[in-house]
Amino acid sequence: MSKLLLKKSLIFILQGLLLGITCFVTSNAEANPTPAFPVVNDSEEGANAYSNLETASLKTIDEIYKPLLNSSCPNFTPITNTIKPNESSLQRQDLENSVVPTSSCAADLIGDSGNTLNSQLTPEGMETPTPEETLPTEISPNNEEETQVVESKDWHIDIQPYATIPVTTYGSVTAGTRSVDYHLSLGEVVDVLRVVASGRIEAWKGNFGLIFDGYYVSLHGGGIKQVERPLVNASLESNLTFDQGIYDFALSYHIGDRPIPYQPTQPSKAAFPRIWFTPILGTRLNDLSSTITTTLSFDRLEKTFEGTSRAGRTWFEPMVGGKLGLQVSEPITFWVRGDVSGFGLAGETDLSWNAIFGVDWWVKPYLSLNLAYRFYQIKYGNGSGNNAFEFEQNFNGPYLAVTFRI
Repeated sequence: MSKLLLKKSLIFILQGLLLGITCFVTSNAEANPTPAFPVVNDSEEGANAYSNLETASLKTIDEIYKPLLNSSCPNFTPITNTIKPNESSLQRQDLENSVVPTSSCAADLIGDSGNTLNSQLTPEGMETPTPEETLPTEISPNNEEETQVVESKDWHIDIQPYATIPVTTYGSVTAGTRSVDYHLSLGEVVDVLRVVASGRIEAWKGNFGLIFDGYYVSLHGGGIKQVERPLVNASLESNLTFDQGIYDFALSYHIGDRPIPYQPTQPSKAAFPRIWFTPILGTRLNDLSSTITTTLSFDRLEKTFEGTSRAGRTWFEPMVGGKLGLQVSEPITFWVRGDVSGFGLAGETDLSWNAIFGVDWWVKPYLSLNLAYRFYQIKYGNGSGNNAFEFEQNFNGPYLAVTFRI
């Protein structure tokens, strides 16, 4: 009996505990409801969500949603201590908002909290590239060095020592009543050569040029001999020595393509070939002096008679000429130069000319090698009898030069 009563008492107590727990839970749920709020992803859904929340009893929810719905942010996922965010929506929002915001959205989210993120997200705090950084650097034209070099108006001077190697030299000299004809090989010229010097200087500024050319040679030594036999057992020997100077002073002007005046350190991008012509107008100074020593020998009598005749002349004469050039590349230029002077103005016979064909090769920016071939002739005659003076000379041979440009 007692066991049955004890069992019923335990059942009654358990039922009372279950009933009390149920009532406590139910009353707590009615006092603190926790509805599941939707995620607000755009303004329309946010407005609907807010209209459904107007009846909510929690003041904190109204305080959270109302300022967000009135802000300028079109997409926002609320994060509070009472609402669990939608993870997929946050991931999508992170992708969409990967670009730094440029509106007042950042200010709405942060408010007046003074967080340093506000200054980082505002457009004023963003660094924008300056026009100098965004615009590409202007590239200089391909022919910049050509423009700088070819169109330069500064003076440039060519100093050109040169030498003519006379393969063949022949002519005649008359001094008073005595004359000597000669025909010399290169070896014979070297035997009687005492002094030789020659050089050319050209100064250019723009298209205008000044030219000086000087050539001097002295043939002495054993002299140039000529042996005759006017009588039986007699011989007449004539020795010739002479000094010759040729000095040109001229003006020139450039016509046509401007040549590259020196070998540039970098390709100039100039168009080739370049053809140009420079006329030459000036005067030539000729300075000649000759001495003929005659020795008459009689073999049987063993006697000799010697006589000397000297003659010379210095005169100016007009000169015209020109130079034609063909520049095929920056270092290589082919050219031909010629001139004529005299025209019979300074004597009964007065004419001289030069013709030179050559090539220039610039091996350094201010140094070129010049190889050419030269032809030269002079004929001069004036006076008669003891006052007669005649001089004729022809030679041809390689023309070698080195040009220094300053």
